[in-house]
Amino acid sequence: MTLVATPGLVAVLALAGCAAADAPLAGYPGVRAQVTGYYDGRAMEMNAACTDPRIDTITEARVVGETAEQVRMDVRYHWTDDSRQRELGNGGSVLLCGDFSSRTFTFAREGDALTLVGMTGEQKPL
Repeated sequence: MTLVATPGLVAVLALAGCAAADAPLAGYPGVRAQVTGYYDGRAMEMNAACTDPRIDTITEARVVGETAEQVRMDVRYHWTDDSRQRELGNGGSVLLCGDFSSRTFTFAREGDALTLVGMTGEQKPL
């Protein structure tokens, strides 16, 4: 998918991401920043063609598994990789990497605290 980065689209996505920056995910406070930080540091998208994606906004999150020791959460999000843009020469640019996607994130549970320990999908080698 090729996405043309217009100032309006960038502003809408930025506001959507900022408006809910501290909001709980699927009823769990404090995990949104863990999800975005973990994804931003490890994820790749589009068969590794987009190697530096960042979550712009999380559009949905739901718990798909829960035990006393673990919580698994499906998260749908919009991502972009700003390192993959092409200048158009008219002051605009085309974003070559950006789309909606979803992954499952696994959290270890200790009491009321959740700590992100893994995610599905393409990842950079550590």
